Amino acid sequence: MTGAARASRSLRGRLFRRPLVALSGAAGRLARCGKHLDTAAIQTPFWLNPIWAGMHQLRREYWAHLGVSVGDGVRFSNHVKVVGPTRLVVDARAKILNKVLLDARGGIHIGADTQIGFESVVFTSSHVFESLEVAIRDQGMEHRPVHIGSDVWLGARVIVMAGVTIGDHAIVGAASVVTRDVPAGAIVAGNPAVLIRQREHYAQTEGARDP
Repeated sequence: MTGAARASRSLRGRLFRRPLVALSGAAGRLARCGKHLDTAAIQTPFWLNPIWAGMHQLRREYWAHLGVSVGDGVRFSNHVKVVGPTRLVVDARAKILNKVLLDARGGIHIGADTQIGFESVVFTSSHVFESLEVAIRDQGMEHRPVHIGSDVWLGARVIVMAGVTIGDHAIVGAASVVTRDVPAGAIVAGNPAVLIRQREHYAQTEGARDP
């Protein structure tokens, strides 16, 4: 390793690793401030946003310290925002790309090897709006969990609505709005997202079942 490389690594250590040590107590400090981690909205801090080699490891540690259940090899990109981090589960090797918003107040489970495209939004909460006599903002919120299976690919700027389950190996086209469950192996797109076709293995399986 060259002298310049050693100096760069040392600088990153002083700037970024030392603050991470303090994050082990972040949950307690937030609770004392009256903010509960099952509802708090937390964004990646500016000092974890640079695109440097190894920064994804620091970001993974950051979210784990704040209560996210993080599997081995998970990658969080920059500018990610999580609402209710203690209710978010991300399995091994999943990738959460930059500027993704995960509203986990109702519970989100993201399966292994899944990719959430940049600027995508996953909702688990929605306003109650049944009464015309009470302002919508005063009727409270309802929460429904979202389950995204393994090896799923959400394209850029996808919106997933509360209560949806997306099956393993599914693909959701860019800018789609997912309002209902997506079967395993399905390719869906549009607003609202509709079935385009099944991936080859699943199409063959369905064909074998036809009379």
